[in-house]
Amino acid sequence: MSAISWHDFYYGAWQQPWALLVAPLAFLVFRAVGAPPRAGAIPAAAPFVVAWSWIFTLETLLDPIATGPLAQALGAGTVLGVAFVLLGDFRIWWLVFGLAEPRRGLRPALLATAAVPVFAWLATQSLVASLGALPEQGLWLVHESAFVVLAAVISRRQTHRFPRAVLAYAAVYYALWAACDLLILVGIDAGWLLRCVPNQLYYGLTVPFVWWRFFSPSHAETGAARTAA
Repeated sequence: MSAISWHDFYYGAWQQPWALLVAPLAFLVFRAVGAPPRAGAIPAAAPFVVAWSWIFTLETLLDPIATGPLAQALGAGTVLGVAFVLLGDFRIWWLVFGLAEPRRGLRPALLATAAVPVFAWLATQSLVASLGALPEQGLWLVHESAFVVLAAVISRRQTHRFPRAVLAYAAVYYALWAACDLLILVGIDAGWLLRCVPNQLYYGLTVPFVWWRFFSPSHAETGAARTAA
């Protein structure tokens, strides 16, 4: 691009909040006019997944507004940004751990949500002590990589295919973010443009993916837990 950099393009209002609101709003319309959901991949967990989808569709709509225009108006970008990053991670962990029992899943979900940023902070502090100040993408790169590793570890302990699919989906957008941040760190401005892809996966398409993966007849699971082939 000649007029502006991809960095400026990325931080334009079109990308946050407006482009990030399209898919959640479309999902709300779909839920309003669509047929009632089927039993689902894990029938006993269907009420939880339905409630989870409503909660986090609304959270997804609030996130880009709160961390964009609202944060700018209040001068609280860092606080709101960190809060919604943690909430975005929590929705994945709570879904995975809460399938058997939502309340009992809260504790491990909160622990997993806290583990990634705590590790990222400690790791970056160690790097700062050794190398000096790091660019902003350095902290996020460690956070993104830690999430992917933790998701892979927890996925291996899952017996149903559905939570493994959710963890794989989340690991994909975090891995894409990490790849984009690597490009940005080495000075490739197009990394900002590519970052729009995991943003859409994270903000707009996570809840629709979970809904499709859980309630699609082709992904129904019956009886005891299945393992992937």
